[in-house]
Amino acid sequence: MKIKWPMPPTLLCMAVAAMVALHALGPVMRLIPWPWRWAGVLPLIAGVIWNIWADQLFKRHQTTVKPHLAPTSMVSSGPFAISRNPMYLGMIAITTGTAALLGSLTPMIVPVVFAAILAVKFVPMEERSMERTFGDVWRQYRQCVRRWL
Repeated sequence: MKIKWPMPPTLLCMAVAAMVALHALGPVMRLIPWPWRWAGVLPLIAGVIWNIWADQLFKRHQTTVKPHLAPTSMVSSGPFAISRNPMYLGMIAITTGTAALLGSLTPMIVPVVFAAILAVKFVPMEERSMERTFGDVWRQYRQCVRRWL
């Protein structure tokens, strides 16, 4: 049976909700005490900014952000000059920052699972689509820019 996955922004919302629920219902152990939890604000805000920046570049280049649709333009500037997947990287930063803000053990599992889902389900599909659509230009970009960082 094939699983129909929600789009990554929906998965992000589900991940954050799961972290809050895990923290509230079964925190297991408090790992990060106050005021150190506030450090989680940094990756959370960085992830939001990273996503907005990348999304604006997609809009400027008039290409889709939806992973199941064929891209119409290849973006390689801004955050895409640093990472082939800056939006996913930003989402992982958001979940990591949220987990740190919550400060308990169980939410720390979610960013790892979330990153694994993105890496296994979405990244390979998108990379195949980019190769089909942009060929050698994509392959050259892939050689120069890392998948994550």
